[in-house]
Amino acid sequence: VSTCASSFNFCAKLGYDGTIVWYGFDGSTWQIYKDSGSGPELVSTGASTFNLSPQIGTDGTIVWYGSDGTTFQIYKEGGSGPEVVSTGSSTVNQSPQIGTDGTIVWRGIDGTTFQIYKESGSGPEMLSTATSTVNVLPQIGTDGTIVWHGDDGTSRQIYKSICAVIDPIPTIGQWALLIMGLLMTSLGLIFMRNRTLA
Repeated sequence: VSTCASSFNFCAKLGYDGTIVWYGFDGSTWQIYKDSGSGPELVSTGASTFNLSPQIGTDGTIVWYGSDGTTFQIYKEGGSGPEVVSTGSSTVNQSPQIGTDGTIVWRGIDGTTFQIYKESGSGPEMLSTATSTVNVLPQIGTDGTIVWHGDDGTSRQIYKSICAVIDPIPTIGQWALLIMGLLMTSLGLIFMRNRTLA
């Protein structure tokens, strides 16, 4: 797959649609690449360097972390070029994960310790609001629940934050199937009632 100019290719991930993402060295720095079936394509086309740890969502959105020249930021690419996700004040943003609803989670330093952040369309939000420190290794489930490791001052603990996943609005076709099912059920009940009366 990695038949492009990059070398030392690592951390391949496979998307639901068969797209493969990975990071590789282009001779100057680490970049993010993808292959959707027509050959390798550079994803990290912005000014970021040291782009690492790519993840791919169910909708094909790719997330990773890279250096903006000052600190590590979280980036995403969903078809219109790389965008910075970690637009808040956190630094050393790493370990991105993306949920089935497009929510992105990562760890970043708030100036004192590592915290867990998420971005679901309205800007970064800190999740690890308790007294735990060194919060790392975030993961997000299909139901939107986010879990991570944190230090409570005595030992390492597991924390979670429940974030509701909003079901998508049914399409016209889905509404049609629903209505058809209700009609068939009603007709069946009427038929059974008439047979009973007869």
